Amino acid sequence: MKSVAILIGTLVILYSVITLGLFLFQKNLIFLPSSAILQTPETSGIPFEDVFIPSTDGNKIHGWWAQHENTTENVTILIAHGNAGNISGRVFLMDIFYSAGYNVFLFDYQGYGLSEGRPGEQEVFEDGLAAWDFLIHEKGLSENRIIPLGRSMGGAVALKIAEQRNPAGLILLSTFTSVPDVAARVYPIFPVRRLARIQMDNKTRIADFTNPAFLAHSPNDELIPYEMMHCLADIAGGETTLYDLSGGHNDTLSLTNPSFISAVNAFIEKVIE
Repeated sequence: MKSVAILIGTLVILYSVITLGLFLFQKNLIFLPSSAILQTPETSGIPFEDVFIPSTDGNKIHGWWAQHENTTENVTILIAHGNAGNISGRVFLMDIFYSAGYNVFLFDYQGYGLSEGRPGEQEVFEDGLAAWDFLIHEKGLSENRIIPLGRSMGGAVALKIAEQRNPAGLILLSTFTSVPDVAARVYPIFPVRRLARIQMDNKTRIADFTNPAFLAHSPNDELIPYEMMHCLADIAGGETTLYDLSGGHNDTLSLTNPSFISAVNAFIEKVIE
């Protein structure tokens, strides 16, 4: 009996330590930046401009601006990337949309790549808004010709832009409903919903967004459940277009599929009429 009591006590202590860790270090579990720039758009033959723009707290964030010579309807894709690495791991996204004839602006959050500061929920939101404002005020672009695109965690940033700047449409790739919803699946035996200080409540924001949204997700996504795309689509305030990707969460091959590009082109043509 004594050994059982010791085992139970050990498990209780271990559970408590992990629970405390999930509360105290959730930023470290969600935001996984890297400072190493592994490649640039030049790798894909994309002419680009290095830019540093101030976020609202004064920290400068880094981005790559690529203006296409024959831009399709003068549309710009504003890309907000996921939670790990930095923009050098997303050159393929620039290549996809630049090759399709769009201007592209890909930026890093605070603490990622060459950007100053440290990431957090409000910080990445403010960085997204700063990127939008840069395109409006520094590049002189029209609001109804900028389409925010968010992949994974970047979907929350794109939706924040949609909430605060009301673009004509937005694109969400492999995006979750909220951080607590994902955490509850990853840590089912812990009270993560009560512990969560980072929300990224995409359900509320997409419900309030009344313009069209393009949502793409893979049924085989092992990190963010496919059902979350349908949940977001069901509660979206505007018309939604759904597209099924293939592969796991970090597989990118289906994004280069001509049918995906055609679906995105059709969506953009519709929303910028």
